[in-house]
Amino acid sequence: EYIGLLRRPNGQILTHGSTGIASLIARYTPTGILDSTFGTNGLATNIQGYIDPVFDLALDADGNIVGVGITDLGGGSQVLKLLRWLPDGTPDSTFSEDGVATLSANLGSTTNGSLLCVLADGRYLVAGGAGSLSGSYTIFMRINTDGSVDESFGVNGVVIVELGTSPPGVGDMFVDDLGRIVIAGALNNTLTGADVYVARFLADGAPDNSLGTNGARVIELPFDQYGKNVRELPNGNLVFQGTGAIGSGYGEIMLALCDANGQLINGFGDGGLVVHTLPDLSDPGTMDVQPDGKIVVTYSMNNNIDGNDYLVARFLNDLNVGATAAGNTVTSRVWPNPVQNVLHF
Repeated sequence: EYIGLLRRPNGQILTHGSTGIASLIARYTPTGILDSTFGTNGLATNIQGYIDPVFDLALDADGNIVGVGITDLGGGSQVLKLLRWLPDGTPDSTFSEDGVATLSANLGSTTNGSLLCVLADGRYLVAGGAGSLSGSYTIFMRINTDGSVDESFGVNGVVIVELGTSPPGVGDMFVDDLGRIVIAGALNNTLTGADVYVARFLADGAPDNSLGTNGARVIELPFDQYGKNVRELPNGNLVFQGTGAIGSGYGEIMLALCDANGQLINGFGDGGLVVHTLPDLSDPGTMDVQPDGKIVVTYSMNNNIDGNDYLVARFLNDLNVGATAAGNTVTSRVWPNPVQNVLHF
């Protein structure tokens, strides 16, 4: 099972996932051939009991490969695993002795992680969750380069993200040039359903109160919206991507642009929002910002006729866009209209 990929500066491609009994990474040459000089015939695993897929992958300054995943201990218990391989795919024995660090937030029987960043000083930042049947939390943990928890971060190395009455979902995370932690995702709202949020924290884990309210900006829309990806533009503005389901087989591409203080920018879409309604639209995939500032997004589409499809759309970062749905038709006032060539597999 493959979860994602990472491209090295030399053009090599790393993919990550699981064999079913071990974490797995594979390396391909720039031409797409499995690189036999990496690991064993192009594959590297790290068997430590049962390790679920490596959910996220990063490279440190030495070219080491760092991954984050979990181990299921049974009985509803999980522990977070941080794994490090040398550039050639060999487990790094200087990292927690065997290349695998087992970590717990000590907030219940479960600690898991799904997002990973390498900080400028070489330490690691992991976003995930923790808890038990009595309560759950969304958390960050900062990890030292030897695989131990950095107890100078937050409280004993852990920061609990509190943005509402229930734990927010974290869809994406990055660390900006000032060392601040930026996340985006979905936040359950008892009145309006799921909303999209972007939040920012200082390097020590404290909320950055210069963004929105108490470090977070929540966008409420009439339909349930789920945030996934966030990117920083060269001018410091933040763009984030989500999706929404409005019934009758229709879904929404959702983009929002806010300034560094969390205020929506009126020159982007309608009041800082782009909502583009399409039939069969499902989950958001990835988002990237081109060097010229254009925003590229991907989504999956549930096609009941010939299976699942994949959508790629590109937007200008100052596009004046709005879209609404009326019954079973779609009305858009989009110009120029994003190209929507649907790829069938």
